[in-house]
Amino acid sequence: MVTKEARVHRMKKQTFAAFFLLTMILGCRGKYVALFGDASGEPLRVFPYPIAAFPPADQQALRAGIPVENQEHLDKLLQDFFS
Repeated sequence: MVTKEARVHRMKKQTFAAFFLLTMILGCRGKYVALFGDASGEPLRVFPYPIAAFPPADQQALRAGIPVENQEHLDKLLQDFFS
């Protein structure tokens, strides 16, 4: 039998995962790469990497916004862009 605490924990985890899936976008803020998490338009984080340092195709993708599927996907995108 699953405890109430386990159900609540699972529900919170699923809610966070759904929030993450629906709202995270890797894009740009001004001239820098940024991560957005909601419709406010304010970035969760701005990275110290200028958009101009990337190839034109990557610049275009970042300006359009790249949906982030989950934490692993975000880590992979950041590794690809910043290494």
